[in-house]
Amino acid sequence: MRSHKKLLKLIVIICAGILVFFIAAAMLLATLLDSDKLKSDLVQIVRDKTHRTLKIEGGFSLAFFPSLGLKTGKTSLSEKEGSKDQGALVSLENAHIAVAIMPLFRKQLVFTTIELTGLRGNIVRYADGTTNIDDLFAKNPNDPPARFDIGGLALSNATLTYLDEKARSLISLHILKLDAGHLANNAEGKLKIAAKITSSTPEEPLKANNHADLQLSAQYRYDLDKKTFDVSDLLLTVKPSDNAGGTTKIEAPKVAITPTMATIEPITVSFENAFENTSQNKNSQHIEAKLSLALSQIEMSDQVLSIGTIHLSGNARAGDTSLNFNMQSPLKADLRTRIAELPTVTSEFILAHPTLPTKKITLPVTAQIHADLARLIVTADLGAQLDTSKLAASVHIARFSPLTLDIDANIDQLNLDKYLPAKSETTSSASSPSDKATPPFDPAQLKGLNINGAIKIGTLEVAGVKAHKVRFDFKAAGMPPTLPPLQKKP
Repeated sequence: MRSHKKLLKLIVIICAGILVFFIAAAMLLATLLDSDKLKSDLVQIVRDKTHRTLKIEGGFSLAFFPSLGLKTGKTSLSEKEGSKDQGALVSLENAHIAVAIMPLFRKQLVFTTIELTGLRGNIVRYADGTTNIDDLFAKNPNDPPARFDIGGLALSNATLTYLDEKARSLISLHILKLDAGHLANNAEGKLKIAAKITSSTPEEPLKANNHADLQLSAQYRYDLDKKTFDVSDLLLTVKPSDNAGGTTKIEAPKVAITPTMATIEPITVSFENAFENTSQNKNSQHIEAKLSLALSQIEMSDQVLSIGTIHLSGNARAGDTSLNFNMQSPLKADLRTRIAELPTVTSEFILAHPTLPTKKITLPVTAQIHADLARLIVTADLGAQLDTSKLAASVHIARFSPLTLDIDANIDQLNLDKYLPAKSETTSSASSPSDKATPPFDPAQLKGLNINGAIKIGTLEVAGVKAHKVRFDFKAAGMPPTLPPLQKKP
Protein backbone atom coordinates (compact mmCIF):
# COMPACT_ATOMS: atom_id res chain seq x y z
CA MET A 1 0.00 0.00 0.00
CA ARG A 2 2.83 2.36 0.93
CA SER A 3 4.60 1.57 -2.37
CA HIS A 4 1.45 2.49 -4.29
CA LYS A 5 1.30 5.86 -2.52
CA LYS A 6 4.96 6.51 -3.39
CA LEU A 7 4.29 5.65 -7.05
CA LEU A 8 1.24 7.94 -7.15
CA LYS A 9 3.24 10.74 -5.53
CA LEU A 10 6.02 10.29 -8.09
CA ILE A 11 3.55 10.46 -10.99
CA VAL A 12 2.01 13.66 -9.56
CA ILE A 13 5.46 15.24 -9.20
CA ILE A 14 6.41 14.33 -12.79
CA CYS A 15 3.13 15.70 -14.21
CA ALA A 16 3.51 18.88 -12.16
CA GLY A 17 7.07 19.28 -13.42
CA ILE A 18 5.97 18.88 -17.01
CA LEU A 19 3.18 21.41 -16.49
CA VAL A 20 5.55 23.93 -14.91
CA PHE A 21 8.04 23.39 -17.73
CA PHE A 22 5.33 23.92 -20.35
CA ILE A 23 4.03 27.07 -18.60
CA ALA A 24 7.56 28.46 -18.35
CA ALA A 25 8.10 27.81 -22.08
CA ALA A 26 4.82 29.55 -22.91
CA MET A 27 5.80 32.57 -20.80
CA LEU A 28 9.17 32.77 -22.54
CA LEU A 29 7.46 32.56 -25.93
CA ALA A 30 5.13 35.38 -24.90
CA THR A 31 8.09 37.56 -23.92
CA LEU A 32 9.88 36.85 -27.21
CA LEU A 33 6.76 37.47 -29.29
CA ASP A 34 5.96 41.00 -30.36
CA SER A 35 2.87 40.32 -32.47
CA ASP A 36 2.47 43.81 -33.90
CA LYS A 37 6.15 44.18 -34.84
CA LEU A 38 6.31 40.68 -36.37
CA LYS A 39 3.21 41.41 -38.43
CA SER A 40 4.38 44.82 -39.65
CA ASP A 41 7.88 43.50 -40.48
CA LEU A 42 6.44 40.62 -42.54
CA VAL A 43 4.05 42.91 -44.43
CA GLN A 44 6.89 45.31 -45.28
CA ILE A 45 9.31 42.57 -46.33
CA VAL A 46 6.70 40.99 -48.63
CA ARG A 47 5.88 44.36 -50.21
CA ASP A 48 9.57 45.19 -50.79
CA LYS A 49 10.44 41.76 -52.20
CA THR A 50 7.34 40.86 -54.22
CA HIS A 51 5.36 44.10 -54.78
CA ARG A 52 2.37 42.32 -53.28
CA THR A 53 0.19 43.02 -50.25
CA LEU A 54 0.17 40.59 -47.32
CA LYS A 55 -2.86 40.77 -45.02
CA ILE A 56 -2.97 38.99 -41.65
CA GLU A 57 -6.24 39.44 -39.79
CA GLY A 58 -5.62 39.79 -36.06
CA GLY A 59 -1.85 39.23 -36.26
CA PHE A 60 -0.12 36.44 -34.33
CA SER A 61 -1.22 34.95 -31.02
CA LEU A 62 -0.15 32.13 -28.70
CA ALA A 63 -1.47 28.63 -29.33
CA PHE A 64 -1.35 25.71 -26.89
CA PHE A 65 -3.06 23.02 -28.96
CA PRO A 66 -2.13 20.74 -30.66
CA SER A 67 1.32 22.03 -29.64
CA LEU A 68 2.90 25.17 -28.27
CA GLY A 69 3.35 27.77 -30.96
CA LEU A 70 1.86 30.67 -32.87
CA LYS A 71 -1.39 30.89 -34.76
CA THR A 72 -2.89 33.32 -37.25
CA GLY A 73 -6.35 34.01 -38.56
CA LYS A 74 -7.28 34.62 -42.17
CA THR A 75 -4.25 35.52 -44.29
CA SER A 76 -3.95 36.50 -47.95
CA LEU A 77 -1.30 37.50 -50.47
CA SER A 78 -2.48 39.71 -53.34
CA GLU A 79 -1.58 39.55 -57.02
CA LYS A 80 1.31 41.76 -58.12
CA GLU A 81 0.67 45.47 -58.07
CA GLY A 82 -0.39 46.67 -61.52
CA SER A 83 -1.42 43.16 -62.61
CA LYS A 84 -4.57 42.76 -64.67
CA ASP A 85 -5.72 40.11 -62.19
CA GLN A 86 -7.41 41.25 -59.00
CA GLY A 87 -7.97 39.43 -55.74
CA ALA A 88 -5.71 37.05 -53.86
CA LEU A 89 -2.95 34.92 -55.30
CA VAL A 90 -2.87 32.84 -52.11
CA SER A 91 -5.12 32.82 -49.05
CA LEU A 92 -5.68 30.59 -46.03
CA GLU A 93 -8.17 30.28 -43.21
CA ASN A 94 -5.68 29.79 -40.39
CA ALA A 95 -2.17 28.62 -39.63
CA HIS A 96 -0.51 26.97 -36.63
CA ILE A 97 3.27 27.26 -36.35
CA ALA A 98 4.76 24.98 -33.71
CA VAL A 99 7.98 26.06 -31.98
CA ALA A 100 10.75 24.04 -30.36
CA ILE A 101 10.58 24.39 -26.57
CA MET A 102 14.23 24.00 -25.52
CA PRO A 103 15.57 26.90 -27.69
CA LEU A 104 13.08 29.19 -25.90
CA PHE A 105 15.17 28.93 -22.75
CA ARG A 106 18.08 30.28 -24.82
CA LYS A 107 15.80 33.07 -26.05
CA GLN A 108 15.76 31.57 -29.56
CA LEU A 109 12.66 31.10 -31.70
CA VAL A 110 12.92 27.89 -33.76
CA PHE A 111 9.90 26.73 -35.79
CA THR A 112 9.27 22.98 -36.06
CA THR A 113 6.05 22.16 -37.94
CA ILE A 114 3.66 24.36 -39.89
CA GLU A 115 -0.01 23.43 -40.21
CA LEU A 116 -2.12 25.28 -42.80
CA THR A 117 -5.90 24.96 -43.09
CA GLY A 118 -8.06 26.21 -45.96
CA LEU A 119 -5.19 27.18 -48.28
CA ARG A 120 -6.30 28.57 -51.66
CA GLY A 121 -3.90 29.22 -54.53
CA ASN A 122 -4.53 30.42 -58.10
CA ILE A 123 -2.00 30.06 -60.92
CA VAL A 124 -2.74 31.55 -64.35
CA ARG A 125 -0.86 30.92 -67.59
CA TYR A 126 -1.67 33.72 -69.98
CA ALA A 127 -2.05 33.41 -73.75
CA ASP A 128 1.49 34.79 -74.27
CA GLY A 129 3.01 31.96 -72.19
CA THR A 130 3.80 34.00 -69.06
CA THR A 131 2.25 33.28 -65.66
CA ASN A 132 1.13 35.35 -62.69
CA ILE A 133 3.97 33.95 -60.54
CA ASP A 134 6.93 34.39 -62.90
CA ASP A 135 8.27 37.33 -60.87
CA LEU A 136 8.34 35.26 -57.67
CA PHE A 137 10.87 32.88 -59.23
CA ALA A 138 13.03 35.50 -60.94
CA LYS A 139 16.51 35.26 -59.38
CA ASN A 140 18.96 38.04 -58.73
CA PRO A 141 22.49 36.65 -59.21
CA ASN A 142 23.71 38.86 -56.36
CA ASP A 143 21.23 37.42 -53.86
CA PRO A 144 22.53 34.59 -51.65
CA PRO A 145 20.63 31.28 -51.80
CA ALA A 146 17.57 31.26 -49.58
CA ARG A 147 17.99 29.17 -46.43
CA PHE A 148 15.09 27.47 -44.67
CA ASP A 149 14.52 24.70 -42.15
CA ILE A 150 11.06 23.39 -41.26
CA GLY A 151 10.51 20.29 -39.18
CA GLY A 152 7.36 19.34 -41.08
CA LEU A 153 4.44 20.64 -43.11
CA ALA A 154 0.76 19.70 -42.89
CA LEU A 155 -2.02 20.89 -45.20
CA SER A 156 -5.73 20.21 -44.91
CA ASN A 157 -8.66 21.32 -47.04
CA ALA A 158 -6.39 23.09 -49.55
CA THR A 159 -7.30 23.92 -53.15
CA LEU A 160 -4.91 24.84 -55.95
CA THR A 161 -6.28 25.88 -59.35
CA TYR A 162 -4.38 26.21 -62.62
CA LEU A 163 -5.95 28.16 -65.49
CA ASP A 164 -4.30 27.90 -68.92
CA GLU A 165 -5.76 30.66 -71.08
CA LYS A 166 -3.87 29.45 -74.15
CA ALA A 167 -5.04 25.82 -73.91
CA ARG A 168 -8.45 26.84 -72.52
CA SER A 169 -8.15 24.37 -69.65
CA LEU A 170 -8.87 24.61 -65.93
CA ILE A 171 -7.40 22.12 -63.45
CA SER A 172 -8.26 22.05 -59.76
CA LEU A 173 -6.36 20.05 -57.13
CA HIS A 174 -8.21 19.74 -53.83
CA ILE A 175 -5.80 18.46 -51.17
CA LEU A 176 -7.74 16.71 -48.45
CA LYS A 177 -4.59 16.06 -46.44
CA LEU A 178 -0.87 16.47 -47.02
CA ASP A 179 1.87 15.50 -44.57
CA ALA A 180 5.52 16.17 -45.35
CA GLY A 181 8.54 15.49 -43.15
CA HIS A 182 11.65 17.62 -42.73
CA LEU A 183 11.96 20.42 -45.30
CA ALA A 184 15.24 22.31 -45.60
CA ASN A 185 18.01 22.99 -48.08
CA ASN A 186 19.26 19.48 -47.31
CA ALA A 187 16.62 17.15 -45.89
CA GLU A 188 14.90 13.79 -45.99
CA GLY A 189 11.48 12.62 -44.92
CA LYS A 190 8.21 11.04 -45.93
CA LEU A 191 5.42 12.52 -48.04
CA LYS A 192 1.74 11.46 -48.01
CA ILE A 193 -1.02 13.12 -50.03
CA ALA A 194 -4.74 12.43 -50.35
CA ALA A 195 -6.39 14.65 -52.95
CA LYS A 196 -9.02 15.02 -55.66
CA ILE A 197 -8.21 16.41 -59.11
CA THR A 198 -10.74 17.89 -61.51
CA SER A 199 -10.28 19.07 -65.09
CA SER A 200 -12.61 21.34 -67.02
CA THR A 201 -12.62 24.45 -69.24
CA PRO A 202 -12.91 28.12 -68.20
CA GLU A 203 -16.40 28.22 -69.70
CA GLU A 204 -17.65 25.17 -67.79
CA PRO A 205 -17.97 25.00 -64.00
CA LEU A 206 -15.93 22.40 -62.13
CA LYS A 207 -18.28 19.53 -61.28
CA ALA A 208 -17.90 17.98 -57.84
CA ASN A 209 -18.79 14.51 -59.15
CA ASN A 210 -16.38 14.67 -62.07
CA HIS A 211 -13.00 14.10 -60.46
CA ALA A 212 -10.34 11.53 -59.77
CA ASP A 213 -9.17 10.46 -56.33
CA LEU A 214 -5.41 10.57 -55.88
CA GLN A 215 -3.28 8.88 -53.22
CA LEU A 216 0.50 9.40 -53.08
CA SER A 217 3.14 8.17 -50.66
CA ALA A 218 6.93 8.32 -50.98
CA GLN A 219 10.22 8.70 -49.13
CA TYR A 220 12.42 11.59 -50.25
CA ARG A 221 15.93 12.93 -49.79
CA TYR A 222 17.37 15.98 -51.53
CA ASP A 223 20.15 18.55 -51.45
CA LEU A 224 19.30 21.84 -53.14
CA ASP A 225 22.89 23.07 -53.08
CA LYS A 226 24.19 19.94 -54.83
CA LYS A 227 21.00 19.63 -56.94
CA THR A 228 20.49 15.98 -56.07
CA PHE A 229 17.07 14.37 -55.56
CA ASP A 230 16.21 10.85 -54.42
CA VAL A 231 12.71 9.35 -54.23
CA SER A 232 12.03 5.83 -52.97
CA ASP A 233 9.01 3.59 -52.30
CA LEU A 234 6.77 5.81 -54.43
CA LEU A 235 3.18 4.63 -54.83
CA LEU A 236 0.64 6.69 -56.76
CA THR A 237 -2.97 5.56 -57.15
CA VAL A 238 -5.49 7.39 -59.35
CA LYS A 239 -9.13 6.35 -59.40
CA PRO A 240 -11.99 8.27 -61.12
CA SER A 241 -14.94 9.13 -58.90
CA ASP A 242 -17.39 7.13 -61.03
CA ASN A 243 -14.95 4.23 -61.66
CA ALA A 244 -15.55 4.66 -65.41
CA GLY A 245 -11.90 5.28 -66.16
CA GLY A 246 -10.47 2.39 -64.16
CA THR A 247 -7.75 2.46 -61.51
CA THR A 248 -4.14 3.35 -62.31
CA LYS A 249 -1.21 2.53 -60.03
CA ILE A 250 2.39 3.70 -60.44
CA GLU A 251 5.13 2.13 -58.31
CA ALA A 252 8.75 3.34 -58.32
CA PRO A 253 11.18 1.65 -55.88
CA LYS A 254 13.92 4.26 -56.34
CA VAL A 255 14.61 7.34 -58.46
CA ALA A 256 17.96 9.16 -58.12
CA ILE A 257 18.66 12.39 -60.01
CA THR A 258 21.90 14.37 -60.16
CA PRO A 259 22.89 17.30 -62.43
CA THR A 260 24.52 14.85 -64.86
CA MET A 261 22.62 11.58 -64.49
CA ALA A 262 19.30 10.05 -63.56
CA THR A 263 19.10 6.45 -62.35
CA ILE A 264 15.69 4.81 -61.97
CA GLU A 265 14.99 1.33 -60.72
CA PRO A 266 12.21 -0.65 -62.48
CA ILE A 267 8.94 1.31 -62.57
CA THR A 268 5.60 -0.49 -62.73
CA VAL A 269 2.44 1.11 -64.11
CA SER A 270 -0.75 -0.95 -63.85
CA PHE A 271 -4.22 -0.14 -65.13
CA GLU A 272 -7.40 -2.06 -64.40
CA ASN A 273 -10.90 -1.26 -65.63
CA ALA A 274 -14.33 -2.84 -65.92
CA PHE A 275 -17.32 -1.21 -67.60
CA GLU A 276 -20.51 -1.90 -69.51
CA ASN A 277 -20.59 -1.44 -73.28
CA THR A 278 -24.03 0.03 -74.03
CA SER A 279 -23.44 1.04 -77.63
CA GLN A 280 -26.64 1.65 -79.59
CA ASN A 281 -25.65 -1.13 -81.98
CA LYS A 282 -24.87 -3.74 -79.33
CA ASN A 283 -26.41 -5.30 -76.30
CA SER A 284 -24.98 -4.33 -72.92
CA GLN A 285 -21.71 -6.21 -72.47
CA HIS A 286 -19.33 -6.38 -69.52
CA ILE A 287 -15.74 -5.54 -70.50
CA GLU A 288 -12.66 -5.96 -68.32
CA ALA A 289 -9.20 -4.63 -69.18
CA LYS A 290 -5.81 -4.67 -67.46
CA LEU A 291 -2.60 -2.97 -68.54
CA SER A 292 0.87 -3.16 -67.01
CA LEU A 293 4.01 -1.19 -67.88
CA ALA A 294 7.45 -1.93 -66.43
CA LEU A 295 10.61 0.11 -67.06
CA SER A 296 14.04 -1.19 -66.08
CA GLN A 297 17.70 -0.15 -66.41
CA ILE A 298 16.79 3.53 -66.69
CA GLU A 299 19.63 6.03 -66.98
CA MET A 300 20.02 9.58 -68.23
CA SER A 301 23.35 11.20 -68.99
CA ASP A 302 24.09 14.38 -70.93
CA GLN A 303 20.37 14.69 -71.82
CA VAL A 304 20.30 11.23 -73.37
CA LEU A 305 17.68 8.91 -71.87
CA SER A 306 18.35 5.18 -72.01
CA ILE A 307 15.89 2.47 -70.92
CA GLY A 308 17.17 -1.09 -71.02
CA THR A 309 13.71 -2.67 -71.25
CA ILE A 310 10.20 -1.31 -71.66
CA HIS A 311 7.77 -4.15 -70.97
CA LEU A 312 4.10 -3.52 -71.78
CA SER A 313 1.53 -6.24 -71.22
CA GLY A 314 -2.22 -6.39 -70.95
CA ASN A 315 -5.40 -8.34 -71.42
CA ALA A 316 -9.02 -7.58 -72.18
CA ARG A 317 -12.17 -9.70 -72.09
CA ALA A 318 -15.63 -9.02 -73.50
CA GLY A 319 -17.99 -11.95 -73.25
CA ASP A 320 -16.32 -14.98 -74.87
CA THR A 321 -13.68 -12.86 -76.62
CA SER A 322 -10.30 -12.31 -75.00
CA LEU A 323 -7.12 -10.53 -76.09
CA ASN A 324 -3.72 -10.88 -74.43
CA PHE A 325 -0.53 -9.16 -75.48
CA ASN A 326 3.09 -8.71 -74.42
CA MET A 327 5.50 -6.17 -75.85
CA GLN A 328 9.05 -5.21 -74.94
CA SER A 329 11.92 -3.14 -76.33
CA PRO A 330 14.84 -0.96 -75.28
CA LEU A 331 14.54 2.80 -75.78
CA LYS A 332 17.06 5.53 -76.50
CA ALA A 333 16.01 9.18 -76.65
CA ASP A 334 18.06 12.36 -77.15
CA LEU A 335 16.24 15.13 -75.30
CA ARG A 336 18.15 17.85 -77.17
CA THR A 337 17.23 16.72 -80.67
CA ARG A 338 13.96 15.06 -79.49
CA ILE A 339 14.75 11.92 -81.46
CA ALA A 340 13.74 8.56 -79.99
CA GLU A 341 14.35 5.00 -81.16
CA LEU A 342 12.87 1.61 -80.29
CA PRO A 343 15.41 -0.56 -82.13
CA THR A 344 14.13 -4.06 -81.34
CA VAL A 345 10.44 -4.35 -80.48
CA THR A 346 9.24 -7.89 -79.87
CA SER A 347 5.60 -8.61 -79.13
CA GLU A 348 2.92 -11.28 -79.18
CA PHE A 349 -0.86 -10.93 -79.51
CA ILE A 350 -3.27 -13.76 -78.67
CA LEU A 351 -6.94 -13.50 -79.68
CA ALA A 352 -9.33 -16.21 -78.48
CA HIS A 353 -13.00 -16.91 -79.22
CA PRO A 354 -14.99 -20.18 -79.25
CA THR A 355 -16.28 -19.61 -82.81
CA LEU A 356 -12.81 -19.38 -84.32
CA PRO A 357 -11.86 -22.58 -86.15
CA THR A 358 -8.51 -22.62 -84.30
CA LYS A 359 -10.13 -21.30 -81.07
CA LYS A 360 -7.29 -18.80 -80.76
CA ILE A 361 -4.96 -16.83 -83.03
CA THR A 362 -1.36 -16.11 -82.02
CA LEU A 363 0.45 -13.30 -83.81
CA PRO A 364 4.12 -12.53 -82.99
CA VAL A 365 5.21 -9.10 -84.22
CA THR A 366 8.66 -7.48 -84.43
CA ALA A 367 9.37 -3.85 -85.22
CA GLN A 368 11.93 -1.08 -85.47
CA ILE A 369 10.59 2.40 -84.70
CA HIS A 370 12.24 5.80 -85.24
CA ALA A 371 10.52 9.00 -84.06
CA ASP A 372 11.49 12.61 -84.69
CA LEU A 373 9.33 14.28 -82.05
CA ALA A 374 10.49 17.78 -82.99
CA ARG A 375 8.99 17.38 -86.49
CA LEU A 376 6.36 14.80 -85.43
CA ILE A 377 7.60 12.22 -87.95
CA VAL A 378 7.50 8.49 -87.18
CA THR A 379 8.75 5.58 -89.30
CA ALA A 380 8.42 1.90 -88.49
CA ASP A 381 9.37 -1.40 -90.09
CA LEU A 382 7.15 -4.30 -89.01
CA GLY A 383 7.39 -8.04 -89.35
CA ALA A 384 4.88 -10.71 -88.30
CA GLN A 385 4.08 -14.37 -88.83
CA LEU A 386 0.59 -15.87 -88.64
CA ASP A 387 1.04 -19.63 -88.80
CA THR A 388 2.72 -20.08 -92.20
CA SER A 389 1.91 -16.53 -93.39
CA LYS A 390 4.72 -13.99 -93.29
CA LEU A 391 4.02 -10.26 -93.25
CA ALA A 392 6.39 -7.33 -93.76
CA ALA A 393 5.24 -3.71 -93.64
CA SER A 394 6.65 -0.21 -93.54
CA VAL A 395 4.74 2.66 -91.97
CA HIS A 396 5.51 6.36 -92.31
CA ILE A 397 3.67 9.10 -90.39
CA ALA A 398 4.53 12.55 -91.72
CA ARG A 399 2.01 14.45 -89.63
CA PHE A 400 -0.41 13.71 -86.79
CA SER A 401 -2.94 16.53 -87.18
CA PRO A 402 -4.39 15.97 -89.64
CA LEU A 403 -3.02 12.47 -89.87
CA THR A 404 -0.78 11.81 -92.88
CA LEU A 405 0.02 8.10 -93.12
CA ASP A 406 1.71 5.89 -95.74
CA ILE A 407 1.56 2.08 -95.48
CA ASP A 408 3.20 -0.56 -97.65
CA ALA A 409 2.45 -4.18 -96.64
CA ASN A 410 3.49 -7.49 -98.20
CA ILE A 411 2.06 -10.92 -97.28
CA ASP A 412 3.43 -14.01 -98.95
CA GLN A 413 0.30 -16.15 -98.41
CA LEU A 414 -2.93 -15.86 -96.43
CA ASN A 415 -5.71 -18.40 -95.90
CA LEU A 416 -8.60 -16.48 -94.30
CA ASP A 417 -10.76 -19.60 -94.12
CA LYS A 418 -8.58 -20.82 -91.24
CA TYR A 419 -9.54 -17.85 -89.07
CA LEU A 420 -13.12 -16.96 -90.04
CA PRO A 421 -16.06 -18.59 -88.19
CA ALA A 422 -17.82 -21.41 -89.99
CA LYS A 423 -20.61 -20.30 -92.32
CA SER A 424 -23.32 -22.06 -90.28
CA GLU A 425 -22.22 -20.27 -87.11
CA THR A 426 -22.12 -16.93 -88.87
CA THR A 427 -25.61 -17.44 -90.29
CA SER A 428 -27.01 -18.54 -86.94
CA SER A 429 -25.51 -15.55 -85.18
CA ALA A 430 -26.77 -13.12 -87.81
CA SER A 431 -30.33 -14.48 -87.60
CA SER A 432 -30.54 -14.22 -83.82
CA PRO A 433 -33.47 -11.94 -82.95
CA SER A 434 -31.70 -10.57 -79.87
CA ASP A 435 -28.90 -9.00 -81.91
CA LYS A 436 -29.32 -5.68 -83.62
CA ALA A 437 -27.98 -5.21 -87.09
CA THR A 438 -24.73 -3.30 -87.25
CA PRO A 439 -24.76 -0.62 -89.96
CA PRO A 440 -22.06 -0.88 -92.61
CA PHE A 441 -18.91 1.14 -92.20
CA ASP A 442 -19.22 4.61 -93.73
CA PRO A 443 -15.92 5.73 -95.37
CA ALA A 444 -17.01 9.34 -94.83
CA GLN A 445 -16.03 8.89 -91.18
CA LEU A 446 -12.38 9.07 -92.30
CA LYS A 447 -12.85 12.46 -93.96
CA GLY A 448 -9.94 14.80 -93.33
CA LEU A 449 -7.33 12.05 -93.09
CA ASN A 450 -4.48 11.59 -95.56
CA ILE A 451 -3.86 7.87 -95.81
CA ASN A 452 -2.14 6.13 -98.68
CA GLY A 453 -1.00 2.58 -99.02
CA ALA A 454 -0.96 -0.80 -100.65
CA ILE A 455 -1.38 -4.36 -99.44
CA LYS A 456 0.16 -7.04 -101.66
CA ILE A 457 -0.63 -10.72 -101.12
CA GLY A 458 1.20 -13.49 -102.96
CA THR A 459 -1.57 -16.07 -102.50
CA LEU A 460 -4.97 -15.30 -100.97
CA GLU A 461 -7.53 -17.99 -100.12
CA VAL A 462 -11.03 -17.10 -98.95
CA ALA A 463 -14.35 -18.99 -99.19
CA GLY A 464 -12.53 -21.84 -100.90
CA VAL A 465 -11.30 -19.60 -103.74
CA LYS A 466 -7.57 -19.10 -104.26
CA ALA A 467 -6.12 -15.98 -105.94
CA HIS A 468 -2.50 -15.10 -106.76
CA LYS A 469 -0.61 -11.79 -106.80
CA VAL A 470 -3.44 -9.82 -105.18
CA ARG A 471 -2.96 -6.09 -104.66
CA PHE A 472 -5.22 -3.77 -102.72
CA ASP A 473 -4.54 -0.02 -102.97
CA PHE A 474 -6.27 2.60 -100.83
CA LYS A 475 -6.07 6.38 -100.70
CA ALA A 476 -7.72 9.10 -98.64
CA ALA A 477 -6.47 12.63 -99.29
CA GLY A 478 -8.58 14.94 -97.15
CA MET A 479 -11.80 13.26 -98.36
CA PRO A 480 -13.62 9.93 -98.04
CA PRO A 481 -11.13 7.27 -99.15
CA THR A 482 -11.19 5.81 -102.62
CA LEU A 483 -11.47 2.03 -102.41
CA PRO A 484 -10.79 0.54 -105.85
CA PRO A 485 -11.89 -2.98 -106.67
CA LEU A 486 -9.63 -5.84 -105.69
CA GLN A 487 -6.83 -6.35 -108.20
CA LYS A 488 -5.92 -9.92 -109.09
CA LYS A 489 -3.14 -10.81 -111.42
CA PRO A 490 -3.09 -14.18 -113.18
